[in-house]
Amino acid sequence: MKPPSVQPAFVRRTLLLSILALFLVWSIGYASSEVDELIEVLNSGDYNERCDSALRLAELGPEAARAVPFLANLLQSGDYWLGRECATALVQIGTDDAIQALAEGLAHDDARHYIFDVLLDMERTDSSELHLLLSQFAQVKSTKLVSGMADALYNPYEPFEQIYAAMILAQIGTEEAIQVLTEALMDESVSRMALGALSEMATPELKPLLSLLSEMALDWSEDVSILAEETVIPALEAMGRIDVQGDAYILTLAKVVGDLRFGTICREYALDKLFTIQPINAVLLEPMVQALKYFDPWLLDRRIVELLGTCQLKSTEGLVSELTSMIKDPRYVDERNQAIAALGALGPLAKSATPTLEWIMNEEEFKLYSRLEASKALAAIGEGAKTLSFLMDTMLDRDAYFDCRTEAAALLGEIVDPAVKSLTKATKKQGVLFDKNELNRRLACYALGIAGTNSKNPGKIVSALVKSLQDKSPDVRREAAMALRAIGPKARKASKPLAKAFHDNSERVRSEASLALVAIGPDAVSVVVAKLKDKNSSVRILAASTLSQIEPPPEKAVPALKRLLNDDDLAVRMAATNAIEAITGTSLY
Repeated sequence: MKPPSVQPAFVRRTLLLSILALFLVWSIGYASSEVDELIEVLNSGDYNERCDSALRLAELGPEAARAVPFLANLLQSGDYWLGRECATALVQIGTDDAIQALAEGLAHDDARHYIFDVLLDMERTDSSELHLLLSQFAQVKSTKLVSGMADALYNPYEPFEQIYAAMILAQIGTEEAIQVLTEALMDESVSRMALGALSEMATPELKPLLSLLSEMALDWSEDVSILAEETVIPALEAMGRIDVQGDAYILTLAKVVGDLRFGTICREYALDKLFTIQPINAVLLEPMVQALKYFDPWLLDRRIVELLGTCQLKSTEGLVSELTSMIKDPRYVDERNQAIAALGALGPLAKSATPTLEWIMNEEEFKLYSRLEASKALAAIGEGAKTLSFLMDTMLDRDAYFDCRTEAAALLGEIVDPAVKSLTKATKKQGVLFDKNELNRRLACYALGIAGTNSKNPGKIVSALVKSLQDKSPDVRREAAMALRAIGPKARKASKPLAKAFHDNSERVRSEASLALVAIGPDAVSVVVAKLKDKNSSVRILAASTLSQIEPPPEKAVPALKRLLNDDDLAVRMAATNAIEAITGTSLY
């Protein structure tokens, strides 16, 4: 019996792995040997050789970890250039021992300056690397380090050292560090430096500073008003880093938004932060009420309205009172819509504003846009039924702007059941005065489409829209198809009438009917498949195209589509081919 043959590929692979292993062993041994030689030079070489040795250790990085004790010793030698190169090497090595050595150096008066110089060079090349290094000092809870950073913080001759010292204190986060930062924030000579550092490096451990930071953010004065963003914004940024979802931070942001003295820059910053946070508690309420008492038009821009709709306010009596007073005040005519929208954003919590909103909606002397906004707010509060008459009148008003009539139709659709009876009348061909107006019928279909999407049982709505598919106006028929498309699967009873619309003499109606059947989905497949046998080739093409778009792909339609591959019309054969490929996911050729 012959021994099994060894495959050449296996031999080559084994040989390559062996060579690689030998190379790794050699390189590790070489690096270790080189580190030992560099350490020896550090201890006994001349000055230039020692500096060069430290530089080479920096290049080796973590591989030179065994050199950390020797570098740490030279770090505090008092020699600037040698110490600086040793600090660079420790930064590049980056082990826990190296960070500890740097921290001990920072606590040393002589070593501190050239370590900070290395940090400054890092900031110039890559600030993210600097921040990562500073965050590593959080591991070091040394009293000596805190004391050293406190000394550096009050050194007026080295501003960048002051900033780094504050950043490191922020990372340490012990009671001693917090005490130093507290005193610094209260000292005018260094408070701005401390604020700037905290805005970049504050951590959750600094919660004891929140009340002081809030006071600083809200401490308006003539001096602050000139460059408020240099104090207010860093204080808010620091608070956000410490506790972004905390009541103290949210309340301070809200107060800045509502205080006109801070100007646009600070208030926009605070508002943007509130939108980012999207608070869900009631701490915003009182600042908003206070702000409305010395009203600023900017305060009630649409973002404030959205914010009020986001927050789950527990009590809104004061806020609703201020908003309703503004609505009635002739001085705030231009801001009336925003105030009304704010009430709508509060929803049922603004129910006490119902009489005021009804008065606005029914008073013809007010602009129609304001009256529509009031009807929208009433619907949001839960009083939609009270808006029906006004909205129907507006939708049917030939003298009103088209966008107002469209909005009225949309609002009617949002009310759903109470509006359906009135809307279905507008789609009939007989018995109502306004059926002669084509635009009215179109708007009624549009509103019914919105109502159908919101209704759990849109049977009457679908029936009304099916009748409108036979309207004498192609635009009304198209609008009805679009409405059925919006209702989607709940409009399955309209499948046959929509398929019948494949014969419509308007291309736009036929196209919308197809899209409506696609939206209805699987329930429409059988009636569309039936249209594959139609005598009209255009209908067969449209049916095939419709089937190709239905989701999930209707595989049961494939046999009927395959029969069209022998159709006399080339366009029909191409449509069938495309549909089969879309449904099966495979090409026929």
